[in-house]
Amino acid sequence: MTDPQGRIRVKLADRDGSGLLLSNDSQQPGVQMQAGAAGSSVKVIEKDGRQQVIAP
Repeated sequence: MTDPQGRIRVKLADRDGSGLLLSNDSQQPGVQMQAGAAGSSVKVIEKDGRQQVIAP
């Protein structure tokens, strides 16, 4: 999905599981959610590169 300026904001994927990517205002990944046979996780990424991963 794109915003009115044509920038990608949301991506969905289903290769080897499912995934959702939400981009921030500078088109960098902001939130990544993944679920697959190897497990599931949520990654939050700040503009400065800091990351936090939440996994069971």
